[in-house]
Amino acid sequence: MVLLGDAAHPMLPYVAQGAASAIEDAAALAECLKFVSEERPLRSVLAEYEKIRIPRTFAMREAGRKNQKYFHLLDGEEQQSRDAALAAEAETGETPNQLNDQSALKDMYGYDVVSKVQKIFQT
Repeated sequence: MVLLGDAAHPMLPYVAQGAASAIEDAAALAECLKFVSEERPLRSVLAEYEKIRIPRTFAMREAGRKNQKYFHLLDGEEQQSRDAALAAEAETGETPNQLNDQSALKDMYGYDVVSKVQKIFQT
């Protein structure tokens, strides 16, 4: 049995990665299954699938947790510091918000799971 999407790794809604992760899971699984052979049985391929997906889904889940905390700070010093940083963002271009950070966005939305699978299995 293989679990994917929220059945395998429920996501918080703070980085819009729930459905995206399910799609990545399906694409990764489909690509992995192409490598099943006598030399590489299904069990072995599925173990590789897990090794590929777990770090990625963990990172996306952690990004969601980070944003949850960031968006829901209680009134106080930490919240005021966040608000000041957000206000300064328009002037400096620097952002504490990972949803406005171009590098973070590239990692989140530019991830190529099919290439990752091919690279793992073709080495």
